[in-house]
Amino acid sequence: MRQTLLSIKVSLRSKEKVDVSRIAAYFGGGGHAKAAGFHGGNAHDVLNNLAGQMEAQLLEEEAEEA
Repeated sequence: MRQTLLSIKVSLRSKEKVDVSRIAAYFGGGGHAKAAGFHGGNAHDVLNNLAGQMEAQLLEEEAEEA
């Protein structure tokens, strides 16, 4: 994550379960399942929402496996 005076640039990477393209799309960005990104927002909001998006995907996967 890089912050400039006007916005934040976030690059996302995943090795396994989390589809980072879905997270990037939530923030208006895009990419692939294992590498994606977006820009905008402020650091506090981005970090809070990133954690929530990752947790939601992991919970979805757990439910599918059960």
